Amino acid sequence: MVDAMDKTIGITDADSKWLTKLRRAFERLGFSVITAENGSDLLVAFRNSALSILIADTQLKDMRGVELISTIRELDSTFPIVVTTSDYSDDLEIACRKLGIVFYARKPLNFEIIRWIVARHLRSPQANREIVAAKNAERN
Repeated sequence: MVDAMDKTIGITDADSKWLTKLRRAFERLGFSVITAENGSDLLVAFRNSALSILIADTQLKDMRGVELISTIRELDSTFPIVVTTSDYSDDLEIACRKLGIVFYARKPLNFEIIRWIVARHLRSPQANREIVAAKNAERN
């Protein structure tokens, strides 16, 4: 099991309903959670090393999720990012996957799957970085 006490999950979504649902679900599990409807607010937390993982929707108040992910990838190519979306476009999913996300979830969200993905990526950050690096090398 993941020790939630020292892990902080960043969640950003323009839809306050989904933001609140995800925040409450992870807080019940004992995680510290930072939420924002603006991607730029979560980018500040990321740059301050306050996050262990990010759950980002593709539509934010101030930018598209792909922009946020691209900015994070410029700073850390292996940071774990889960993407949520109401947009069922294959092109959007492909763009997100090319940026090395760990999971792409369409709404309505299955919280158990999201919880499992987050727990898996927080369990052993080094092992997950090696997996992502290997996948990125295969693409290049």
